Amino acid sequence: MGNFPILKELTLILAVALLISFIFHRFRIPTLVGFMITGIVIGPGGLRLITDMSAVEVLAEIGIVLLTCIPQIGMNIFVEKTLFIVYNIGNN
Repeated sequence: MGNFPILKELTLILAVALLISFIFHRFRIPTLVGFMITGIVIGPGGLRLITDMSAVEVLAEIGIVLLTCIPQIGMNIFVEKTLFIVYNIGNN
């Protein structure tokens, strides 16, 4: 299997984000603040654990697009409503 540095860095980002968001949840601090702290801690301004910044920047841009498209983080997506919308779009 090939070498995938972005997979290693993505795993590191998700692991640290999970740990920090758990700690912030215990102290009732918003999770979004925890995600920002995660970027500060492991990014180039902190411990410099992330080396391939170009790949992470692409993932960050995708994340920004998702944040702007989803009105509320952690919103419940109702399967029936989603299927109804997809069905109606497909039939028009």
